[in-house]
Amino acid sequence: MTAVVVVIVVWALSLAVIARLVRQRSLQEKKRRETLMRALVETSSGVALVFDAKRRVVIANDDIRRHSGGSATGRPVVKALGVADDSVAVKVLDDVMAAVLAGDSSAAELPDEEDDGSMRILEIEGRPLEGGQGFLHVSDATERRERAMRSAQSERMEALGALAGGLAHDFNNLLFVTLGNLQLMATNDVVINDEKLSKFVSRSVAAVERGAEITKSLLAVARSQPLEESAVTLADLVKGILPLVRQALGAGRTVSVDIPDQSVQLMLDAGRLSSCILNLAFNARDAMGPNGSLTIAAHRVDELDPSWGLTGSFIRLSIADDGSGMSDEVVARAFEPFFTTKKPGSGTGLGLATVYAFARQTGGTATLTSRLGAGTTVSLVLPIHDPSDAEAASAPRRRAGRRVVVADDEQSLAELVASWLIDVGVDARFATSPKSALDLVEEFAPDVLVSDANFGEEIDGIELAKLAKAIQPDLAVIFMTGYSSSMRTLQELGERTLAKPFSRDDLYGALMPYLAEASDV
Repeated sequence: MTAVVVVIVVWALSLAVIARLVRQRSLQEKKRRETLMRALVETSSGVALVFDAKRRVVIANDDIRRHSGGSATGRPVVKALGVADDSVAVKVLDDVMAAVLAGDSSAAELPDEEDDGSMRILEIEGRPLEGGQGFLHVSDATERRERAMRSAQSERMEALGALAGGLAHDFNNLLFVTLGNLQLMATNDVVINDEKLSKFVSRSVAAVERGAEITKSLLAVARSQPLEESAVTLADLVKGILPLVRQALGAGRTVSVDIPDQSVQLMLDAGRLSSCILNLAFNARDAMGPNGSLTIAAHRVDELDPSWGLTGSFIRLSIADDGSGMSDEVVARAFEPFFTTKKPGSGTGLGLATVYAFARQTGGTATLTSRLGAGTTVSLVLPIHDPSDAEAASAPRRRAGRRVVVADDEQSLAELVASWLIDVGVDARFATSPKSALDLVEEFAPDVLVSDANFGEEIDGIELAKLAKAIQPDLAVIFMTGYSSSMRTLQELGERTLAKPFSRDDLYGALMPYLAEASDV
């Protein structure tokens, strides 16, 4: 009997010890989980919390205080986050928490209007935890979403720009031949002596030149229009164009300038930048009331947006108006080629697209912010030029001569340019393939090669020029271009460029430095 009692006592004590150990292990495990959850919550950016089966806050990080106004522990999640009872956010949060408590991860997005009327996108993520609890994370996805939208918009614009540039290239060749033959016709005695016929030719020339202006806009959108870059003091450029801006705005409207750094220089095409500013002034005029105001400001960019893909020093040139503004839908598409809100026939949809393309071609970017009733700001982010980095490059001396090879895969165009040169006594030959052009360079020994920059399918005009120079090192090269993605390469080569369609005088002017005894050219 005594032995049985001893066994029972030992057994009972053992159970008590085991139970105590289990409780201790359970408490330790619970403490470990709480420590891990607290570390997860406290190290999370944005609002992070753990909630229980009653949807009350168990653990929360410091970011939740700005919503709850104090400690969130023990409070319902909806109340701790400061969500109004009748808002859409209540249902979104309830759905996410219900899924989490059922053992599933869940995520949702929630639009949130700030006190100033601006909208944010909140991203809500929830996942289940042990012990019937859940983890909830609320982050501001506005900036990430905007970067993604800008990236997608940029890709769409690149595709549209490439399409526009390809069309412009082909159309330019047709315009060039048409304009060239019309100009030859205009010098014919029959046309000169017939006033009616001369008037028809003049009208046709004017129409072709108008078509050329449209293709220039298309080329600008494709970032393929040749740039005539030079060092420009921004403050001086703005000061010089100010009278035209005032004229564009019209009586009653005012313009102010804010450029603290009067000495900052940019390396760009001053004419194209002036056109962009005037274009934006006209847009502002259409959006402003009779007493509206426009502000032109320029300030250095302290921090570059990673989505721009830019490095270096930049200045932000902003043109801001107090007009009617744009909806979010219009802002999202404003820089797209051919997009316009104007009535049919009132706009091409190339204005803002041209501004954006110019900024990108110059090595920067452009941004647009606007709200209905609160005006619009278009900003060109442009690279700052450091004069100390620039070294004047001396052009190589050319040998004198009067022989020219014209190379273009459009035979009618090549023939036309060659005929212009022959008319003024230049010995000109033309080629319609890279091989025939190189054969002419070797056999004919020209002084100048006039080549289309996009000449040939296997090699382009730039590669053709390199091969031709290998045959004849002192050969001068003039590029004709209707669409080229290699304008900076052309500039680095130090060669002249002629933007199609060009006139006979443009051609003669480009050739003048390279042809000896050319007083009749």
